[in-house]
Amino acid sequence: MKIIDSHTPAPLVQMSMLLHGETGGGKSHWSTTGGNPLAILTELKAMSTLRKLNPHAVGIVPESLKDLLTIFELLGLPEKLAARGIDRIVLDSYTDLTYSLPRWIKEDSVGTASILNKLDQSEFGNLRDYGIALVRAIQLTGYPNIIINRSISKRIGLIEKIVPDGMGKSVNELPGKLLPTAEARFDDTLGFVIDTTRAEYSQRCGVPWLPPVWQGSCLDYIRLFEEGSREIEPEMTSDSSQGQLSESAKIVENPKPEPPAEWVSAMAELAAVTLAVGLNQAKRQEVIDAWDHNGPEALESLRKVVAGFKAKVPPPIDPKKNPEGYNAAFGAMTQEMQAEKIAKAKETLPSDAAVSFVEGLAPAGTNHISDSQWLDFQTLLNDHNVSTDALETYCQQHGYLGELKPNRRSLGWITPDYYGRLVPMLTDANKRRTLNAHLKNL
Repeated sequence: MKIIDSHTPAPLVQMSMLLHGETGGGKSHWSTTGGNPLAILTELKAMSTLRKLNPHAVGIVPESLKDLLTIFELLGLPEKLAARGIDRIVLDSYTDLTYSLPRWIKEDSVGTASILNKLDQSEFGNLRDYGIALVRAIQLTGYPNIIINRSISKRIGLIEKIVPDGMGKSVNELPGKLLPTAEARFDDTLGFVIDTTRAEYSQRCGVPWLPPVWQGSCLDYIRLFEEGSREIEPEMTSDSSQGQLSESAKIVENPKPEPPAEWVSAMAELAAVTLAVGLNQAKRQEVIDAWDHNGPEALESLRKVVAGFKAKVPPPIDPKKNPEGYNAAFGAMTQEMQAEKIAKAKETLPSDAAVSFVEGLAPAGTNHISDSQWLDFQTLLNDHNVSTDALETYCQQHGYLGELKPNRRSLGWITPDYYGRLVPMLTDANKRRTLNAHLKNL
């Protein structure tokens, strides 16, 4: 039994972070940029962007239960991790791991399973065991680690709360097993931040020796976390991987005390109303900085200024009563935002090659389905007692077969386009009955 008291030397604290947030919140970008991370990738977007974010990163993509067990073995060999110069481990993401595990478990027990079938979660009592065991194996390596989760909004009592997402109940255990619990989000003033500020509406938990809102790099955060509560005088350098701190990680020896909640709330109102009255960004920042410099002593004066700005906020435009005014005010902005959204989506979409590799889709330019799609297709036909011979005859009559080759029956060379239309018919009970009735009449 250990006893920890004033005579116990302070140990080096190992960071084991739970990082959650909405898609696009910067979780993968922040966790894998810089240094030499080992990334265990179960999320499609993470697979397609890892090399662009960090060419020095090592990525492992489990695609079966056997692959996952191999990862367990690798995590138990610290000499192999050290040989690759690994400085942290990232699981991206626990959410997608929990959604993949039922299929992997089923495939491991009954052979290749159709990914198109609905999987009943109740069949997999050991779903939690694999997920939590992987997190524990990562922690036991001794490396700093980050467990990434997507977020969902969930009603808890009377409050809508942002919490980590995942299949099963194991995801609810993560906040109690990991420290800190942080939310990756976009702030209108600060940009992308890692937020551990306690809040009723979000699952967060920080540590007292680090700022609750972090704008610096992941490596700097890990370094300061492990240093614990000791005061640090950083050296300025552009290469944070050499044991020094970048400018974004600067810590002062005598930090200011936390401002009162009333002051923080008033400053937040000031930021909102200056935006609502239409001040440009430069002017808004000038006003906000000026009042921030005045400090909490000027709270009453700040409240009066906020009230003055509120009086200037134009009333909302009702699109039904005044459609012309609404379009004049928001039409151009809406079009611009939509164009930016489309452009951003194009930038973040994985390449055709990445999608083909991960999902087993037919490569672009082919006129038939892939091997994995053919296996899934056969399983689907067998599960629903669809006549393979009749369907093959129908496809031949209507030109739905691509180039025929000897290693499959003719139906195995169905075109990707018709395959994409046929699968929804087979998975819908009403449409499937209609299809079967039609095939019997051929």
